Amino acid sequence: MTIGHYVIWLCLAVLSCLGGCGDTSGSAGDDVAPQSRLDAEGGEEEVPGPDGRAGEALRGDAALPPVTFTVMTFNTGTTAQALHDKDEEAGNGDGYTSEHAAWISEHYGNNLAWKPAEEALRQFIAKQAPDIIAFQEMFYDPWCANQPDPPDHLDLVCEGYDPASLLTVERLVGPDYRVVSAMGHPDNWIAVRRDFGTIEGCPDQGPWVDGSQGFGIPDCCSGARVSSVDVILADGRRLTVVDVHTNAGMKDEDMACRVLQFEQVFLDRGDGIPAASGSANVVMGDMNTDFFLFAGADPSVDRWNDFVGPGKAFHYVSSDSADGPATHATGMRLDHVASDALAGTCFVAGESEGTDPVMESTFFDHRPVVCEVVL
Repeated sequence: MTIGHYVIWLCLAVLSCLGGCGDTSGSAGDDVAPQSRLDAEGGEEEVPGPDGRAGEALRGDAALPPVTFTVMTFNTGTTAQALHDKDEEAGNGDGYTSEHAAWISEHYGNNLAWKPAEEALRQFIAKQAPDIIAFQEMFYDPWCANQPDPPDHLDLVCEGYDPASLLTVERLVGPDYRVVSAMGHPDNWIAVRRDFGTIEGCPDQGPWVDGSQGFGIPDCCSGARVSSVDVILADGRRLTVVDVHTNAGMKDEDMACRVLQFEQVFLDRGDGIPAASGSANVVMGDMNTDFFLFAGADPSVDRWNDFVGPGKAFHYVSSDSADGPATHATGMRLDHVASDALAGTCFVAGESEGTDPVMESTFFDHRPVVCEVVL
C-alpha cells in the first residue's frame, strides 16, 4: 500500500466512524421526499429559478456597484473520538477531557455545549464580524429540559438551565444579528448582520426557529439538512444563502443520502426548485466528504462535481485544491463556500498561514472558513 492509498484508507476509516445522523437531543422533523429533476446526462440541465428564467437571465443587478462583505461557515460541534485527555496529566492540557466528551456525546449530540468553547467562539465572531454566518451543530438550549443536570465541574450549558434565557446562537452573535434555524433541525442556523441586510420573513426580534426553507429526505436523518434563506441587502439586492450539513459517514447509505442532499442544493430541494435558486447564491457548510480526496470513490463527491468547478454553474470561493488548508482535525477539507455570483478569498482559522484557531483545544474538530467576498 502506497502512502497515498494509506492516507485515503485512513480518512475513509475516520469518516466511517463519524457516520450517522449526528442526532441532537430532542430534535425532530417531518421528512418530505424531494421530487428529483435529474436529466438523463447526470445534472447538466440548466435549472430555472422561481420566475422560470435560468442562468444569467436571473441577474438584474449589473447596474449596482460591487458590495464587499464577509461570510463564514463553521461546524461548531465536537466529537468523542479525539484525544481529549491529551497533556492533561502533564498539567498543560486544554481543560476539555474525555469526561466532557462522553457527556456531550450522550446527552447533547456532540453539539456546542461547553461554556469555554462558546465564549472563545463569541470572541472570535466579535473580532471577525462576519456579515453572514452558516452554523452547523449549534446546541439548542430547550433540549436541556429533557436532559439530566450535568455535573457542575464540567461547565456545560445545561447547568442551571432557565427556559427564559437566550439561546446559544443568540449569545454567540449578540443583538446585532438576526438568526434563523433550519426546519426540523435547530442545530443548524444562519445569522445575518442587521446593518448588512434582512432575512425575508424573519421577525425583527428573537430567534426564528424552523424559519429557513428546506425539506427532509426519508431515511437520511430527520429535518432539513439543506436549508436556505433570502437575504435582502441594504441596496435592495437579494442573496440566497444555503446552509448545508449533510449526512456523515462512508457507508453506501451515507453517500447515497449526500447525493440526494447535493441534488437538493442544485436541482430540487423538495418543492420543485433548488435551494440555490436566487439571482445570486452562496452555498456554505459541512459537506462531510472531501471533494478532492474522494473523487471517483464517493458518488456524492462526483454529484457535487457535476455542479461546482471550472466550467460549471458554481465555483469554489473557498479553496478548490487538495493542497488547500484543512478544515477538519483529520486533515480533510470538509467545509466549503461555493457561489455562482460571489468572488473572494478565504482563510481557515488556525490552519491558514498567520491565523489563530478559535481556541487551543481539542473541543472543536472543524475549523471556521471565513471569506471576504464581492457581489
